Parts: sequence; structure tokens; C-alpha cells
Amino acid sequence: MGIIVGVLAAAITFVSPQQGSQAIGVLPIEVTTAATAVNRVEFYVDGMLVGVARQTPYRIAHDFGTTLAAHDIVAWV
Repeated sequence: MGIIVGVLAAAITFVSPQQGSQAIGVLPIEVTTAATAVNRVEFYVDGMLVGVARQTPYRIAHDFGTTLAAHDIVAWV
């Protein structure tokens, strides 16, 4: 089982985690964007809002727990 990343804005690239990687414990979720005038990036894991980054680097820390269950990760600009 692994990470499935979803991009809901054309100008977002996931830095971490990478597609298909495995996650246990607290790890960063980070994106970059070529979009201009970004005032927030929202991060969702399995459909739930888990954090907001308001400045670069657009990064939050998330606790993925203790199992290798698959997760859907999405970022909105």
C-alpha cells in the first residue's frame, strides 16, 4: 500500500511524499507551485483538511499513524 497524491491545481508539484511511497509516523507534506499570488495551500489526507501553509515552503507535518494503509493526499491552491 502506498501514497496516492492528487493535484487539484495545474501549477502544483508534490515534493514530499512521492507517488507510491510509504508513510509511517509524522512526515512532511510539501508542494511547490508556479502559480502567482498564492496566499494559502490547503492539504487534505483521505478527504479531511489536515493543514494549511500560508508561505513558502508550502509544507506541513502530518501523522500517518503506525500502519502502512494507503492514503489519498490532495493539495489545493
